[in-house]
Amino acid sequence: MPQIKILGGGMEVGRTCLYLSINQHHLLLDCGVNPAMQGTAALPDFGSVRLDQLDAAFVSHAHLDHTAAIPYLIRQGFKGKLFMTLPTLALANILWQDELSIMEREWPREERLWSSKEMHKALVKYVVPTTYHEVFKLNSIKVNFHNAGHILGSTMTEISHNGYRIVFSGDLGTSSNHLRYWRTDDLAYPDVLICEGTY
Repeated sequence: MPQIKILGGGMEVGRTCLYLSINQHHLLLDCGVNPAMQGTAALPDFGSVRLDQLDAAFVSHAHLDHTAAIPYLIRQGFKGKLFMTLPTLALANILWQDELSIMEREWPREERLWSSKEMHKALVKYVVPTTYHEVFKLNSIKVNFHNAGHILGSTMTEISHNGYRIVFSGDLGTSSNHLRYWRTDDLAYPDVLICEGTY
């Protein structure tokens, strides 16, 4: 039976990060910061997770509250894969550079979560760019990204193992945006649905 731990983003806006253990695979769904906080207080609660033993992280979209702790993973020994869409990769590159600039200008050196070295390493060495409805495998686990309609490249993540399906919505778009509205036809009736409640 899969185990899910909420490391951040439960009953709060910001630092979204969920830990999923399934068939001896250790996975993260998003890994963001709380933009209103500084230093380690901005991070998800990693106390119960060995970051150097994670196999992969699946990134729903580029916003900092879902991605800005990823370079910190690299600093802590993460050697897994980072799965995200190509637009998310492009936007994360821009947003992380801006976040790094803020940390360097406004944060004390000892509170900075990561440097350009970890940022570059994450984007170049660990990212596996994907597209919507491109089913890919991580050993015995199948993963499929669906359009969430939130921002360009945003996804709902569907994870399957032995017929057991988990769906993580990420942030969902609303009818007020200009992207194609998300659909749930091909995501109906998962065994577990993890859904954001901000919108």
